Amino acid sequence: MDIGLYSNRIDNYIYLQPDSVPIVRQRGAFPAYSYNQVRAIFRGADVTVRYSVSTRLTFTSRTSLLVAYDRTNGAYLVYIPPIIPTMDCATHSAAGSRWARSDFRGGMSA
Repeated sequence: MDIGLYSNRIDNYIYLQPDSVPIVRQRGAFPAYSYNQVRAIFRGADVTVRYSVSTRLTFTSRTSLLVAYDRTNGAYLVYIPPIIPTMDCATHSAAGSRWARSDFRGGMSA
């Protein structure tokens, strides 16, 4: 199991801030955004867990947790994904087999 923690302060972080008034066109109302520059802090953790079922099969689970805070306005930043899970499965061939140099991987992420 691997755990990594981080905290990054970023001055002049540029992001798209949603406007309160939508843009109205012939086809309807659409959300409006404007670029904004703030002092931000990103804090999070990365956790990786590996489990070997056998010498040929390994499962890996990775999860990233993230919190982004706007220090200029005292609010959290929008559109930053807070949790990113990933699952992975890998098969490894035996040393003397016909497929000695083959690894097969499959996975999914949200």
